[in-house]
Amino acid sequence: MNTVSRSRGALLRVQTGLREICGEADSDQKFERAVDEETPMQEHPFGFSIPLRGKGSGVVLFVGYPGHTRSSVDAMLAHVLMCVKHHDPTGEERLYLRIILGEAQAKGTEQYYVYFEIGCEYGVYICGGCTDFSGGGKAGTERLENVFALLSFVYNTPVSRTIIRYWDAEPIRRKIEAAYDSIRRDS
Repeated sequence: MNTVSRSRGALLRVQTGLREICGEADSDQKFERAVDEETPMQEHPFGFSIPLRGKGSGVVLFVGYPGHTRSSVDAMLAHVLMCVKHHDPTGEERLYLRIILGEAQAKGTEQYYVYFEIGCEYGVYICGGCTDFSGGGKAGTERLENVFALLSFVYNTPVSRTIIRYWDAEPIRRKIEAAYDSIRRDS
């Protein structure tokens, strides 16, 4: 099987899986319209290294707004589709998937703000707006966890998980929100 066939096969599996997970027949069009909510970051907001060397190796975009689950998840799904549509599964650059759990409270309640990150040859995309403790935020987490499980399976790529303690996570969350607000205010 040639590279184009493998790429198309992987893309079809991901698109079919996204439709199953999201329950939407028009997922491509809906998610492609959601890309407007981007906040460029000068570096990885959590200070992680970025294991990519491709065309977009210096691009880090925070998609959506940390407090708005639905628009954040839709924007992330748009970027996931963009990554997989242009991804060559036989090439040197591999997708990478990371889930970052930022403690939501200092008391150690094991409640987290959940950030999803995908890296591809076009850049790094990070989504907030999810939690593991609230209704809408938890639903967003479950939805993106299913998407990441699908990507992990189709592309044989592990999903790394990292926990960030409250005292480190909270200032980062506020910095991301301030960057988003600043861009929206200036535009």
